[in-house]
Amino acid sequence: MRVASYDREMKCRGVIFAAAAALMGGCATTIVPPTDVQTPTKVYLVDHGRTSSLVIPNQSGGATRYAYGDWDFYAMRKTGPLHAIAALCWPTQGALGRKQLQVGTDAQAVAKQMPYPPENVYEIVLERDKVLALGRELDAVFVTAAGTYRDQPAVGLEFVHYPEAYTALHNSNHMTARWLREMDARTRGWPVLSVWKVE
Repeated sequence: MRVASYDREMKCRGVIFAAAAALMGGCATTIVPPTDVQTPTKVYLVDHGRTSSLVIPNQSGGATRYAYGDWDFYAMRKTGPLHAIAALCWPTQGALGRKQLQVGTDAQAVAKQMPYPPENVYEIVLERDKVLALGRELDAVFVTAAGTYRDQPAVGLEFVHYPEAYTALHNSNHMTARWLREMDARTRGWPVLSVWKVE
């Protein structure tokens, strides 16, 4: 029942995202990892079809999945068409999602730990210090916004408010690309949709 409901929600969002992409451009976003990596560390970009998230190693030896989205849609599960349209048409409360994954992940293991099968999982090699620094930055949001905490098993994430608003021009894919740039990867293209290419 939950899977069927999720499929309906994503189809609704898909129509809206497709319309937005037609207006704003929907070409693939190319990721170019840095070439001079002293301490190689694997990061995984998870393509969920319309949205994306990142899985990065953490300091405890495991891995953490991070995702960004609209608070009402993802954390509160207000998934009707009006909420989806609102999230795309004007700024709404942003949400940061997080989930601890099992130790020893690879692309296949990451895919198996998603609440729903992803479209693709891309492996990207980045500098370990940069990766861990991003993890600390995102975990700090969970500390400062602890009063907004909400666990949402339906999407397999725990959420807090993110200080930047969600819009069609600042969605999960834009945030994923920004996080990758913070870890010294380069990106080309406008990530309106979750369409990726790794060089």
